[in-house]
Amino acid sequence: MLGSPISHSLSPALHMAAYAALGLTWWQYEAIECDEGQLAAFLDSCGPDWAGLSLTMPLKQSVLPFLDRLDPLVTEVGGANTVLLAAAQRLGYNPDVPGMVRALAERGFGGQFRPCPEPAVILGGGATACAALAALRDLGLRSAALAVRDPARADRARSAAERLGIAVEFRPFEPDSMAGAALIISTVPAGAADRLAREFELWAAALVLDVVYDPWPTVLARAATRAEIAVIGGFDLLLHQAALQVELMTGRPAPLAPMRAVGLVELRRRMQRNSRHALRLRENMTARRSQAVKRRTTAATSHLVSARCQAAPVRWRVVLSAGCPAERLVGAEAGEFRPGARGAVAPWRVTWRFAGECRRSGHVMVAPHAPCGAFSVAAGRKTQEVTSAPN
Repeated sequence: MLGSPISHSLSPALHMAAYAALGLTWWQYEAIECDEGQLAAFLDSCGPDWAGLSLTMPLKQSVLPFLDRLDPLVTEVGGANTVLLAAAQRLGYNPDVPGMVRALAERGFGGQFRPCPEPAVILGGGATACAALAALRDLGLRSAALAVRDPARADRARSAAERLGIAVEFRPFEPDSMAGAALIISTVPAGAADRLAREFELWAAALVLDVVYDPWPTVLARAATRAEIAVIGGFDLLLHQAALQVELMTGRPAPLAPMRAVGLVELRRRMQRNSRHALRLRENMTARRSQAVKRRTTAATSHLVSARCQAAPVRWRVVLSAGCPAERLVGAEAGEFRPGARGAVAPWRVTWRFAGECRRSGHVMVAPHAPCGAFSVAAGRKTQEVTSAPN
């Protein structure tokens, strides 16, 4: 499995499950990081012990010049996600298209008695969107709308539609573009369609197909489920295109049941791992916020003084800020806080706190949990009047 990035791919788990069920215990399938600049050298390094390659972004189109023969569907779509290495030749295929048709058929869509719903709107304009156009063509649709984020980069989808003989209407990537759609196919990465799902009611749709499988469910899938709309996830699409790849590479029928079972187990494990990771992130964020509050209410130089307030004394932490020398608050009268005291306003800023984040009042910081009333802090012969916050 080649691509970049590739570490997230679930394909190795599906393929290894298939090989184990078929008794091909010596077969290996792994994810290998490979970008467009490394592709030619990697293909040249593959010897006769290689059966084939799976390709994901960004290699589906860039691999075409290196192939000896192309399946007609590859030419129509403009991309290949499978390369067979046989008889010293490189043969290109695109199981994404029949994989999507099979995923729809498995849920009862596209057959003679339940045709694929239309009109259809495809979110995105990349390689997977081109495969979706081909799948719609094979299911009998002759037109579709594409909601694209960058119209300037839609030439690839426009060319594919012309080769497939399917009419396309390009729309902006906005909630209004899904209005009236009976079938919505999202081919964009995780998170890209979240805004559309939050802002648009999916009541008119009969089916939503989202090619994302991790994380799952997506915001779009949850919105469709709440509206009681049928949802097909990216795992179903991945499963069926992987099964087709296994059949191409081994020449045997793919064991769909064990592949599905292993894939779901791996997907659940990843979802649990992601949940634990998200929990740790929230805990770390909470801890950082607490530390930030503590730093804001603590200074390098501080003195504990006594406060007299109506009844029993209360312990306060007086924190000196810039412009207020420490010696000005040290002395016989420096720790006296007297209710209702009046005097000249001191020219020094004083920050003081008690059991929480400080609150500003005039030229000083006042503790949220301080008793109500007027207080003053003496500094030599001058005093700074402070009014405490309510409890």
